[in-house]
Amino acid sequence: MRLGIIAIVLMLSCIGMQLHAESQPPAKAESGPDEQAGTSPVVIIQPQGDANPLPKKDRMLTDEEAYDLVWNLPDVKREIEKILNQGGVPLATIGTRPSPDSREEEKPFYTIRFQGVNAKSIFIDLLFYVDAFTRQVLVYDSSAGSLISLDDWRRRNK
Repeated sequence: MRLGIIAIVLMLSCIGMQLHAESQPPAKAESGPDEQAGTSPVVIIQPQGDANPLPKKDRMLTDEEAYDLVWNLPDVKREIEKILNQGGVPLATIGTRPSPDSREEEKPFYTIRFQGVNAKSIFIDLLFYVDAFTRQVLVYDSSAGSLISLDDWRRRNK
């Protein structure tokens, strides 16, 4: 049993080291006197602006972009803190995706379910709808059986 656990830990450590090594920039080669003249050096240009630019409205959001919109909402981040402080696990899953050939006028939505789970129950369960083109986030209000804006949801949860 212990040998199996040690093997798993060792394997995960190796994977972690490999991922870390791949994320590091390559080491610069020292230029020596025997370097040939006429070779052009490689120039690395740093990205300008945001690392994750906002998507254009003329294309649909990707799964990751829709997921990140919900996961990074300040309200969801506060809920994550509460869940973790209560010993729970925060989860978010994409329930439905729009068809790849959807058009903006069809109002295609992603549904993303956010939950707080502990050993005994699900104690937070929110359903978000993200418009795949406009990035608008709506919340399903189970008491009214309808979608409401984030602002309305925030007012109701104060």
